[in-house]
Amino acid sequence: MLTSDVKDELFFSKRLIDFWLGGPVSYDPIRKKQFKKISKNWLQSLALALGAGTDAVIDWHIRYNEGGVAVSGDHTLMMLFTKEVGAYVLVSMFGERPSVMFRSIKHMRDFQGGDNQWLEERVLRTFTMDELARVVRKQVGAKYET
Repeated sequence: MLTSDVKDELFFSKRLIDFWLGGPVSYDPIRKKQFKKISKNWLQSLALALGAGTDAVIDWHIRYNEGGVAVSGDHTLMMLFTKEVGAYVLVSMFGERPSVMFRSIKHMRDFQGGDNQWLEERVLRTFTMDELARVVRKQVGAKYET
C-alpha cells in the first residue's frame, strides 16, 4: 500500500544517495535494515510517479530479496502498463557502488526482460520522480514492437 509519506520525490532520491555515500552495507545488519527501508520508500515513490493505483497501470508489486550477510539485498518493482509492456526496476548496492537498474518486461513473471539500463547517480540527484518515470516509460515502451 502506498502512503502519502512517499510523495516527497526529491527527498527520497537524496536520502537514497546519501545512504549510498555512507559506505557498504555488507556485514552490517543495521545498515542493511536501513537500506531495505530507504530503497522500498524510493521504489514506492517511483511507483506512484509511474502511475501505480491509476488506470495507467494494470498490475504491479514491490518485492525484497534479502540475500546473505555479504550483500545489501535488493528491492524490485515490477509494473505492467499494458498486457505486454512493463518495467522491472531494481535497487541494490554492489560493494560501495549504488545501483538502480531497469529493463522492459512483457509480463509479471518475466525475469529476463529487455536490456539492462542503469541510472547514473547524476540522474538520481537531479531528476524528479516524474522525470525518472518518463525516462523509464519511454525506454521500456521503445523495447516493444506493436
